[in-house]
Amino acid sequence: MYSNLGTALATNLGPALRVKNGLFLYFLACWFCTVHALVRFRVFAALAGPQPRSVQLGLGVATVCLFLTDHNISLRHNGIGLAANTVVQAYRDWLSGDAARYNLAQRARYALLKATTTANVRLAPLPVRPLTLFYYDISANATLWGNQAYAEFFGKKAVWVQPLVTKP
Repeated sequence: MYSNLGTALATNLGPALRVKNGLFLYFLACWFCTVHALVRFRVFAALAGPQPRSVQLGLGVATVCLFLTDHNISLRHNGIGLAANTVVQAYRDWLSGDAARYNLAQRARYALLKATTTANVRLAPLPVRPLTLFYYDISANATLWGNQAYAEFFGKKAVWVQPLVTKP
């Protein structure tokens, strides 16, 4: 939490969602351990009795599974900050190959921008947008500040993405 204090003070935002998920897991695990200790050693020591090892293991696995899953599978750009991040979606992006295809598409874009000598560059849209990796792409409007910053970084006059053509 202290590692995010500078960012929080500078941007007036809390830590990233993945950090919040980790902290949430840590604090809840500590809470469960504290309650377990109180129940076992203080309050109900005579009544509770020892639990079978299989029950303890089952409860532990269930707790870990609950924290490694999330029911928010729609991490769209307009939903950023509204719900928790999801570990399951990250694994889906990785194991489905979407993350690798996204990486290849971005590398191809960078190679094209570095190799081309023209001042105005039109890029193809990304073929895949993994929900946990993709945040925002440059737009079809070359005059937007994001596009201008992208162009300036690569030493170009204008960079934009050709608009997606949707079928009616």
